[in-house]
Amino acid sequence: KVFFGLPLDFWLSKLLLLDAISQLCSQERQVLRFGSKRWVMVDIDDIFLGPTGTKMNRSDVDALLEAQARLRQYVPGFTFNLGYCGKFYPSGGAREVEGNEELVRQAGHFWWFGHTY
Repeated sequence: KVFFGLPLDFWLSKLLLLDAISQLCSQERQVLRFGSKRWVMVDIDDIFLGPTGTKMNRSDVDALLEAQARLRQYVPGFTFNLGYCGKFYPSGGAREVEGNEELVRQAGHFWWFGHTY
């Protein structure tokens, strides 16, 4: 059984429903034929941008690393993709500047994409 708690007008819900139907069908009667390989990428945009009091601090960076490690148990090689604009580095309160600095120290653990607005 597959239960959806949201309407199917959202594109991701439609995709998940098709995937669920595909997985529930036996191989002989499978109408939808998708491979079992799935790709997952999570972009966190504007990692250094935001009003003071809302940005990441050091414990948030640690939590992000821990979440990434947990996700890698299910999705091998999973890596958060962080978007940044250098204009806003470092900024915020003292704890947020420490969070910015910790993100840079841990930069090798993430993928990065630069952009300007």
